[in-house]
Amino acid sequence: MFERWKSHVPFRTSWGPYRIAIDRIGKDDDGGWQRLRIMNSRGRTLREVRAWAITKVSSIRLLGPSKTEIEIALWSGGAYASFTRVYFSRRARLRNLLVFNGGSLDVREIRDLNRDGIPEIVVESPVLLDFSGYHFHRPYPVIAIYGWDGSRYVDVTRRFPRQSQSEASSRLREIVNILKSPPVEREWDLQDKIAAYYANMLAIGRGTSARLWLRPRLYSAAA
Repeated sequence: MFERWKSHVPFRTSWGPYRIAIDRIGKDDDGGWQRLRIMNSRGRTLREVRAWAITKVSSIRLLGPSKTEIEIALWSGGAYASFTRVYFSRRARLRNLLVFNGGSLDVREIRDLNRDGIPEIVVESPVLLDFSGYHFHRPYPVIAIYGWDGSRYVDVTRRFPRQSQSEASSRLREIVNILKSPPVEREWDLQDKIAAYYANMLAIGRGTSARLWLRPRLYSAAA
């Protein structure tokens, strides 16, 4: 439908009974700020989304067999850019389904994990961003999974532990390798990796086993 590097602004297209318009609304040193409007057949604006840049708009299937939803990808620009995804549906009526603000992280995939015909949204949550020992690097993600309960998206991460377990295992391997080094040679982001390992395990109800693994090793490493 729309891609930042392939499409021209102003941009116009149709989405079922609605019209979509993307325009520039301001200018800074990099030339940004855009808005997307969803309008009815008479040109009345029903919904509006603004961002420094709209990078992609695509039709997707979220609530049923037909592509009656759209995904809008937004980008804040700059060296420490943040990513936001906005989802609208025109099934039965026009409505906003979800807004995911990922900071420097993003949606990982949209996939039907339990094969019920309604896909789940797998995201890289930036909940550890402010915990980091160095605030200007991409945080290690904590996996979160959102599923449709018939009226809204709810957290269903514990129903699908495989993604969180895989992320935790990656951090665990890194922690083991770091702890083999003398304290003065250890990587600066060890605490970030420990937090990401524990948080991913906690998200699927395995926080106790993570603590039992971490406690003796960290105490002995600090001694």
